[in-house]
Amino acid sequence: MLDAIKALLAILTALFITSCTQQKTISPEELRSAVTQAISLASESDMLIDSVLQKRVTRSYARGHIEYLLDAVARTRQDLNASSPELSNKEHLCKSRQQLDLLVKVLTQAQSELDNAESLQAAKRPLTRVEEVLRNIRGAL
Repeated sequence: MLDAIKALLAILTALFITSCTQQKTISPEELRSAVTQAISLASESDMLIDSVLQKRVTRSYARGHIEYLLDAVARTRQDLNASSPELSNKEHLCKSRQQLDLLVKVLTQAQSELDNAESLQAAKRPLTRVEEVLRNIRGAL
C-alpha cells in the first residue's frame, strides 16, 4: 500500500511539473504589447546614447541606465521565450526575439564604449533599424 501511495505521489508530482512548464500561447494583443515595449526600449536606448554623446549625463548614470535597459530587455525577451505564438504570428515572434537580441548586443557594446564617441554614434544605426523593424512588426499584428 505504501508503494502504491509513493507511486501515485510521484506521478502527480510529474504531472504537476510538466503542466507548469508548458508554454502558453501568446495572443496577437500580447505580442503587440511586447513589441511596443521593445520599441520603447530601443527608443530610450537611442535617447540615452544621444545624451551621452552630448555629455548631458554622467558616465555613472549612463552605465546604470544601460543596466536598467538590459534588464528590461531581458524580461521582455524572457516573456517572449516562454510563449509560443499562434501559427499566423510565428514569424513576427521570431523577428521580435531577433531584434531584442540585437538590442542587447548594441547596449552591451555601448556600455563598454561609453568614452568612445565614434562607437556610440555607430551604435545608433542598428538602434534605428531595430526600432524600424519592430514598428513594422507591430503594424502587421
